[in-house]
Amino acid sequence: MHRSKLRLRLLLKQLRDKREFSRTCSVQVKEDNTKSIYDPESDGEKVMERLLHQATRYDVFCRGHLLHVIQMADLYPDSKSFVDKKMIYPPAMVLEHFNRFIHSHKDRPNPDAIRQFVNTNFEDFQELETYEPSDWVPYPAILKNIADVHLRNWASELNSIWKNLTRKLTAEVVKNPDFFSSVIVPNGFVVPGGRFRELYYWDTYWIINGLLICDMMDSARGMVENLLHLVATIGHVPNGGRIYYEQRTQPPLLTQMVDSYYKYSFDFEFIASNINLLDKEMEFWLKTRTVNIMKHGIQYTLFRYYASDPGPRPESYREDLHSAIMTEDPIKKQERYTSIKTAAESGWDFSTRWFILNGENKGNLSNMQTHRIVPVDLNAFMHKNFTLLHSWYNKLRNKGIMG
Repeated sequence: MHRSKLRLRLLLKQLRDKREFSRTCSVQVKEDNTKSIYDPESDGEKVMERLLHQATRYDVFCRGHLLHVIQMADLYPDSKSFVDKKMIYPPAMVLEHFNRFIHSHKDRPNPDAIRQFVNTNFEDFQELETYEPSDWVPYPAILKNIADVHLRNWASELNSIWKNLTRKLTAEVVKNPDFFSSVIVPNGFVVPGGRFRELYYWDTYWIINGLLICDMMDSARGMVENLLHLVATIGHVPNGGRIYYEQRTQPPLLTQMVDSYYKYSFDFEFIASNINLLDKEMEFWLKTRTVNIMKHGIQYTLFRYYASDPGPRPESYREDLHSAIMTEDPIKKQERYTSIKTAAESGWDFSTRWFILNGENKGNLSNMQTHRIVPVDLNAFMHKNFTLLHSWYNKLRNKGIMG
């Protein structure tokens, strides 16, 4: 029997024995003529299968009452701590447990009770494991070009750090992604470090160029392939490797990463095989991140950062909500959330360059209006991307690969 079927039946038996789900939840998802999963005469497996697929990890880690209650309980110094946990049970079970929990506390649980709920339904888990890249070398060729012995030793020490920052997803995460907030990618990657235990979009640009300088071409290609995989599966490259980052992106440097790899590898076949995905990312920007500007009677289409999904950032939920406490107007609150998320999308985060007060670039964080600014550097990135794609398409046509 298929492994997933075996797991489903085992879980169903556990639920019948322990009555983990309330009858109310069972009735909500059953067909008109289907009995409760607790009824021995019912086809409980089908009911259970529907129930387990009705809720997703997005309903736990990205939105909803559970996220709000837990993040506002101030259980952790950093809101990111919760959304990086592993669920002990499938999402539907966790949400059912929460519904019963919140009802039993008359919608006003105290922090200690919330902490107990979290400890019962979630756990800390090492989603990543370290590994030594197969192409790492202790003395990359660039060291020979550094005459100063102190600088050369320093550069050698920097090169050794690659081994401390390379990670790959564990087999458990790849096998059971619905229990985690991690986004699955096919290859290992380099993490920024500290609280940031996942890949990040525009960090990867600088990382890839560093890997190439250190003769780690295979590792660089693997990281490019990770981002191409995200474009293929999500439609764009998200801010980072978590589902709660998917609604925003970062500076569009994937095409230029491919160009960096090509300059070292001369592997044009890699470009030919993936140019459709590079085009797909450009389509995302054209459809969702443009604004029309009229200048001297001519309309120009320019690019901006714009992350407008509703509510605070899940990984900074409490912090964002407090930053919008100055107004009760839901439209103005959302305007604030959009500005914060858009600043994060820019890669610059909360820079003074996003302040607007009385039409001038001044003020403080409360005057941040990132989405109302057309950044010169972003439009320069896009110009470079389109220029590269144009030249590569011409080369493909000249080779007779494209008509």
